[in-house]
Amino acid sequence: TQKLITQNKHFLKEYETALLNKSGYFLAGRKRDIYNIQLKMKYKPGEVLKSGKSELSGLSTLLSIRSKQIVKNNIVRVGQIAEKVRLLEPSNVLKRGYSITIHNGKPVKDILKLKKGDAVKTEIYNGSFESKIEKINYHGK
Repeated sequence: TQKLITQNKHFLKEYETALLNKSGYFLAGRKRDIYNIQLKMKYKPGEVLKSGKSELSGLSTLLSIRSKQIVKNNIVRVGQIAEKVRLLEPSNVLKRGYSITIHNGKPVKDILKLKKGDAVKTEIYNGSFESKIEKINYHGK
């Protein structure tokens, strides 16, 4: 039994040494992992800020480009509207051969408001003239 105890003490000593070595390697690996995690956590806020700044810069550039595009499109649109307004100005309409007939100071819109003998004034591009109504032709519209 003494021999068995000595033999078991020897095995226990070997296991103890192996356990200490392996646990040391294991703990050293975990310590390295913890250190790496600490480094990542230490520099991660900086990376997040850097990434956020980069994203913000990209969005700012995109906003600038898009807003310039919107302004440019609206300038074109305003130009088109201005051209339509210019074409519809009474003087330009008159240049195309149309006229404005006026009775009692107001443009004539309804022939039923006129009667034989009424005096009207007709404005054309380069002047006006006055007329007396001799006949009215109603088209029933």
